Amino acid sequence: MSEDTGNLISQKRKEKKLTQDDLAKELHVTRQAVSNWERNVTVPDRPTIEKLSAVLGANLDQLVRKEQSNKIGDDQKMIDKEVEKIEMPINKYDTAIGLFYAVSLFVGMMVSLLLVVLKKTGNLANVGDCSGNRVTRFSYPRFNNSRYYYTSSKR
Repeated sequence: MSEDTGNLISQKRKEKKLTQDDLAKELHVTRQAVSNWERNVTVPDRPTIEKLSAVLGANLDQLVRKEQSNKIGDDQKMIDKEVEKIEMPINKYDTAIGLFYAVSLFVGMMVSLLLVVLKKTGNLANVGDCSGNRVTRFSYPRFNNSRYYYTSSKR
């Protein structure tokens, strides 16, 4: 409940020259309940608001509705903040995965480029086939018409 509502209840009660106890008896509530409304600690329920409006001659219903709509707006803001807190780690995870893929792609391209450059300059030797045989003479046939000599021994 807004401060305006509590102040309005207190102001209208005093204009009618009622004590909190008198107002409480008319509304069939406790004096502490009236005190809590005036201090904006609690909000009266719907039927009590209607009785309160009739007794005090004030349109409290509009003030309470306004406060409830403000509360709904505040609740929506709080929900939006919670959703943002949940989505932020997800966004960080997506960023980390994207960065990993970008770095992997970059490293792969650099290795490929290095292999192409070494192959073109003749500094890349064929280190053997997949069977584990090793090359005893390093040369590249394209540039100097020599062949590879393999040994059958394994390292």
